[in-house]
Amino acid sequence: MTTQDGNPPRSGFWGPLQIVLIGLVFIVPVLAAFFYQPEGFVNHGELVRPARPLEPFALARADGTRFDLDAIRGRWNLVYFGAAACGAGCQAALYDMRQVRLAQGKDTHRVRNLWVLADTAAPAPGLLAEHPDLEVLSASPVALEELRAQFELPAGLPGDVPGRIYVVDPLGNLMMSYPAGADPSGMRKDLVRLLRVSKIG
Repeated sequence: MTTQDGNPPRSGFWGPLQIVLIGLVFIVPVLAAFFYQPEGFVNHGELVRPARPLEPFALARADGTRFDLDAIRGRWNLVYFGAAACGAGCQAALYDMRQVRLAQGKDTHRVRNLWVLADTAAPAPGLLAEHPDLEVLSASPVALEELRAQFELPAGLPGDVPGRIYVVDPLGNLMMSYPAGADPSGMRKDLVRLLRVSKIG
């Protein structure tokens, strides 16, 4: 069977093909959404939703100078609360924070590690020597309690135990945390991603 111009009719060929093409128009986006997850939506830490702006606080550095909300702004901050008599868990957290920061390479200067002492004792000099870029901060019991209250997370959060590492952004917002013993490679990947997309800090 031919058309008037002598060619075979196209309906037999294009009919099924059009159905397939129309089907692909609807199916491909669904498959793409199912199998492809944008990297920006993958995180290893536990997000604080919504990010929580920190209220003014007053801490002191080891040399006695003031460290407050203005001081915390401008850089990405990894924050750890722990006693000066730093046990195995504390030492592991400080080590992971140090390595995660150093792993940022040329962006290392954009990250600051903060150890907020949970008591008035002094850390061992040998431990401090292992972490020359660590900011060690202290406060009165009242000021410390007020600050810790700002870092409280919802009850029942998985892994919500002492030893948590918190992430505070360059605007002073608490936005993510990691439970004690969290995989530091996941922390490193999160920080790499944050530094890459961030226009601040």
